[in-house]
Amino acid sequence: MKPNRLWWLMWSLACVPQPGEPDPETPSVTIQDLWSGQTGRQTLEAVVTSPRSTTGTHFYVQAEGGGLHSGLRVQLDGFLEGVPPAKGTPIEITGDVTWGDGLPHLKLSRFGDLEVTGEALEPAAPPWTEEDSDALRGALVETSTLTVTSRPDPGGTADTDAGFTLAGAFGFTPEWSNTGSLTGVVTGAREISLRGPGDWRGPNERWPTIDTEIADLRDTDWQPGTPIRFYATQATPWSFDGRWVVVQDEEGRGVWLDAEGWNITVDSMEGDTGWWEGEVRDHTVEGRYIRTWLSPEITSSRAVVEVQEWTDGALWSQPVYGMASDALDGRTGDGVTLDGRLTPLEPLPDGTWVTGALRQGEPDALAVFKWVPPLPSAPLP
Repeated sequence: MKPNRLWWLMWSLACVPQPGEPDPETPSVTIQDLWSGQTGRQTLEAVVTSPRSTTGTHFYVQAEGGGLHSGLRVQLDGFLEGVPPAKGTPIEITGDVTWGDGLPHLKLSRFGDLEVTGEALEPAAPPWTEEDSDALRGALVETSTLTVTSRPDPGGTADTDAGFTLAGAFGFTPEWSNTGSLTGVVTGAREISLRGPGDWRGPNERWPTIDTEIADLRDTDWQPGTPIRFYATQATPWSFDGRWVVVQDEEGRGVWLDAEGWNITVDSMEGDTGWWEGEVRDHTVEGRYIRTWLSPEITSSRAVVEVQEWTDGALWSQPVYGMASDALDGRTGDGVTLDGRLTPLEPLPDGTWVTGALRQGEPDALAVFKWVPPLPSAPLP
């Protein structure tokens, strides 16, 4: 017998289960076992609960009946066209199990490791409860009536009044201010993703963007999440983490914008003037601001107005003392806290004039973005 044939025969015999040994392809664990910490290569039975994610990288299954510790994320190792089968399809699946994002993951590497074992039926979706949210990760749930309180961002994430956020893992999120109930997969910590429009039970109107002015943003009682558009000038540089900036009107009234890291900071700079769009938000401590992920429509440039008025978003200048050694954030003699979000602060000599944007809160803060050291004193004769 040739050596290569002998090797092949020995390998084949080694792959045959010996008497008394379980068949490695026979389901021997449940998804609940995986939640108890079992890892390694496993074969188990499950029910498909979602389509492939918008990233094309994964889908979700759960144990029959759903509920606590029943969810499993299936990570695709390759394209695997046609996977997963329809929602509600019972399957037998084999793969390497790891743990991540608060739930077990199973890596599916080949078509032969997924076998359909029955006809598709509507999978179970027990009610979502906030106290059980961690144990429900990866599982299908139903919710009671809720209202969407923000517009979906480019990733499909939106806030609700129900103790969880909506995520766009499968490409659909209801619009702001609509009320209804839903079915979805718990795809993160207090985060539910609808699998499509059919999971939303309620209207889904898209409200128009309202043209307004910064003065009205201060004086009008806005519903959080209201989409707005206004004309303003960028008054500060973007914060070094790419989130925060202050814009102002012609009279120097300002408002804070939060871009949440959506990489629009490269599209504008101090003095740029044009149309800015976002949604009204109210921070519990620091008050009103604008959440945005859209680049401004710049039309011109104009000088920034500095108004010595102690209001949120206004620019303010003053000398500081007692900052030569401690640097960074600390109180000045006038009781304002220096804020380093717009630029990293350095030790400041006594008498340095700082300019920043006010952020009123507990305590008030001055987000410094430029400073002028004091002139050296003349030597005594």
